[in-house]
Amino acid sequence: MKISAIPSAQCWLGQFLPADRKTAESLLDQLVYITTDDVVNTLGGHINNLIEGCNRVAIFPVRELIQVQEDETEGLEETQLQTESYFPLGDDDAIPVVQPNNIPLGSEAFVSNLITQLCRRNRDKVISPEGNRLDPTINNLRAERVDSLILVDDLIGSGNRTKEFIESIYQHPTIKSWLSGKHIEIHIVSYMASDKGEKLISKWCDQYRNSTLHVLKKCPMLNMSDLDLISLCQRYADEKERLPIGYGDNPVRVVFTH
Repeated sequence: MKISAIPSAQCWLGQFLPADRKTAESLLDQLVYITTDDVVNTLGGHINNLIEGCNRVAIFPVRELIQVQEDETEGLEETQLQTESYFPLGDDDAIPVVQPNNIPLGSEAFVSNLITQLCRRNRDKVISPEGNRLDPTINNLRAERVDSLILVDDLIGSGNRTKEFIESIYQHPTIKSWLSGKHIEIHIVSYMASDKGEKLISKWCDQYRNSTLHVLKKCPMLNMSDLDLISLCQRYADEKERLPIGYGDNPVRVVFTH
């Protein structure tokens, strides 16, 4: 059954003028519905295979980063200030803090739960400081002789958020040194990515040795040449919405249950 024919969709369709209803139905019917189980099983299976080929692994969810406080930037070169370091620069025992407590985690919470499951299944290889969910510190990575970092995302859209995060990982001098000396590998694993996002992250990986992008599925996109559909999104968007067809005019047509 098409999504537009589902009884619960009729209320949503009823918001559109009769002349626009067919286009709205087309928009609904182009959406791809993806269950959490599929994402968990697909990501989990691929990451498990990666873990088997490593000695010691640390796994991180790709996250939104918080702003660096002014006193943390004192003494840094201008090039270092372009991207903040995920790992605190002044204390190798400090745990990264990436989100204030009052900000919703979104898909990060789902990915973090998956990582917790992977840690429990692979206790002999995946490090988990003091048996909790806290992210490893630089000294944890050093003491455990970690040889691989796995960064996990559910969707790479424009690629900007993912690129910012992996650059913040690389920003720490120790990570930079280990990667340059081929002491560690970085694997970026995403369930799905747009062509635009995949190209951006692949370009980053090409610049830095021992970095690999793993995109498990191609992301279906809305057709930007469908002017009626694009016009519908623009005309019916909330007046405060600055990006009615998605960030960077890169509209995905995916609905995740999580």
